[in-house]
Amino acid sequence: MRRIVFSPMRRHRNASLDARIESIRGDLGILGYSWITSLPLHICVALRESSKWTGRALIHWMGGFWFLWTVGSIAAERLMEGSMPRLGAAQTVLFFAALYAYILTLFAPAQARRYRLVEACVRAIEACAAAHGRGNLQHAGLNMVSTRVSAVEQAIFRAPRALGLVGPTRRSRRDVLRQHANAVVLALRASEEGLDGRRKDACLGELAGLLLQIASSAAAGRIGELLPESATVAYEGMRVSDWAPLRTVCVAAAVIATALGVTLLGLEAPIAELVITCVFAVASLLAFGRNWQRMTHLLDLFRPT
Repeated sequence: MRRIVFSPMRRHRNASLDARIESIRGDLGILGYSWITSLPLHICVALRESSKWTGRALIHWMGGFWFLWTVGSIAAERLMEGSMPRLGAAQTVLFFAALYAYILTLFAPAQARRYRLVEACVRAIEACAAAHGRGNLQHAGLNMVSTRVSAVEQAIFRAPRALGLVGPTRRSRRDVLRQHANAVVLALRASEEGLDGRRKDACLGELAGLLLQIASSAAAGRIGELLPESATVAYEGMRVSDWAPLRTVCVAAAVIATALGVTLLGLEAPIAELVITCVFAVASLLAFGRNWQRMTHLLDLFRPT
């Protein structure tokens, strides 16, 4: 029996997800997989869970930001005036509402990360379909494909930690998963290299096939078997350098150094925020290029009070 949904917001979310799933099926048809009449059920479930937990994670970060901003404002006014400021009724309600939302969605970011690999694969497939058959206008689309595949690679390396499948003391299992992740990433890169040749559309279809297999395995929790052995056997024992953690540390160090500098110089709050934001933007662009938005949460940690 069909379950009745009473919430208009939930009904709208389900309708938009159904439309997206149907659009993905159409994209697969464009890429040469017209025989796939519907997405596998576990991928659809993963996309729905990703949408749900991503929304809750956004509420979590917004609630945390408002809570920290209010506490920082109170502390700053306390230091400048020497007396504890009084919050108005509206500010008090917003303060406790933000705190409640933050606590209520405490585990939402971790849950959202569990489905990040499936989401990244689906977005890469959508980029492949958008670039397919565009002729001379294909260059911008291929650039987006490379950006989305890069996000898939990063999600592959972080999948074991995001799913919490391996304990911190099980180094042997982590090494095996890391070796498999290396092989999968190298297989993706080998397929992506064909985009520089003449058979661009055919290579886009092959790349989408690999991405669909990875999404299916990730949605089913098979992190140690994202691709079949026949697709990764040629890359066993090879290693891929993952510099994302080091780049993240460099961006954080630049923001911390800037925050300390503006504090020592005694700059006013608006000017200090502008300087920190500019340094953050430049450092993130240099470190991550078009994916610089992934570091925006650092601004909330180092915002001067």
